Amino acid sequence: MPELIEGPKEGDILKLVTVDQLKAQKRIVTNRENDFIKDCILDAWSWIDGPEGKCRRAVLPQIWSVGLDVWPRSPFRLPIHGARAITKVTSVVGGASADLAAGSFYGSPASKDGIDLNLFLRAGSALPALSAGDTVHVEFSAGWPTAEAVPRVFRRALRLVAAHFYDNREETFGDQRVSVVSRRIELGANELLSRYIVPLEYGRP
Repeated sequence: MPELIEGPKEGDILKLVTVDQLKAQKRIVTNRENDFIKDCILDAWSWIDGPEGKCRRAVLPQIWSVGLDVWPRSPFRLPIHGARAITKVTSVVGGASADLAAGSFYGSPASKDGIDLNLFLRAGSALPALSAGDTVHVEFSAGWPTAEAVPRVFRRALRLVAAHFYDNREETFGDQRVSVVSRRIELGANELLSRYIVPLEYGRP
């Protein structure tokens, strides 16, 4: 099961759409709701980004890890769509952790579209023997390398959803901050992001 080590930074999200930009879109001239407007932007981005988001892929830069109880066979497809680069492979044997030498592994696109990444362990690499309870952790970066590199269409989708959250605050924000998107807005976001939404069956054998 993949684990999120470092999610998209708030500053990166607000580079895509700023509070002032959303205020201008909604013709808001006071600062009284700035914090709420920022929450609308951040929650709208959570609706778009990540494996549980609309796109089912990493979009802004983020770091993930996946733990295994055996050394993976090559190629091993990383379990997050949008994986970009493998940062380290660590074995935990008898409670002691050790990183593999950087030359012992590499990543390679799993398909021509570059959505997924495969891990390869180089032949002949010294891999510690694993016993019951020992683990291997693969840490990798995912998403576009910078906020500036994210395709502009994501900004339009973020504006659309964030404005919807602002306009429908009673319906979209409950006691547990669960964000609900209307069917009309969802269809609009689908149209904007269609080329970047990963199909549910993508990459499955």
